[in-house]
Amino acid sequence: NPAKKRVESTSIIYKSSNTNAVIGAALANKTAAFLKTYDTDHKFKTEAIWRVYSPYQDNAPRNYWVLWGNNQSLYIDLDQGNQISASMTYSLASVKAQLANKANQSLKTLGISLTKPFEYVLREKTGNKKFVWNFRDDEDNNHVVIGAKTGKVWEVQNLLGQDWTSDQDFAKSFAKPVLSKNQALSAIKPKAKAVFGIQMKGYSVQIKKNEYIFTKKGAA
Repeated sequence: NPAKKRVESTSIIYKSSNTNAVIGAALANKTAAFLKTYDTDHKFKTEAIWRVYSPYQDNAPRNYWVLWGNNQSLYIDLDQGNQISASMTYSLASVKAQLANKANQSLKTLGISLTKPFEYVLREKTGNKKFVWNFRDDEDNNHVVIGAKTGKVWEVQNLLGQDWTSDQDFAKSFAKPVLSKNQALSAIKPKAKAVFGIQMKGYSVQIKKNEYIFTKKGAA
């Protein structure tokens, strides 16, 4: 960046799938251990390895290794104790019908008539914190996230239900709450039970524009 007199990003691309030779034995062994729990179908195939350093970018990771494959990626975040995260694309037909049915039903439960069909599924894992199936379309208008081990729904989103057209329209639409706290609790109770298996007794609600945040003391 000539104006700021700094190097914004540096990348080195290795045309090799030999992780041991490129990233070193310690990281290669950690990656192999991660893949044992993540890639139980043995689908992950490294085709290229990148080393990237972008200290000024807004989003993380900024200092990392990435192993690329066909619709696959595995990141090693060097600024976060070598935390590993990975993503692989699966076709809808290759995923268990029970999971696909749960994703579709969860989306319908929102009660929004306008939806876009799922086009593929991502199998995503971040360290030991997150391990999920992510049903989505190309533009991520709809997605449903389901725990890979638990089979429980983590998240449901349908952006096609948005009814504002600009930032100004958004501010005007939510200048006042669309639902009162009691109305929001009444509306969420059947959906929370149907999708997440959560009983909403004892929950309180905070309203921030178009967000309704439900909390309960002592709940995870």
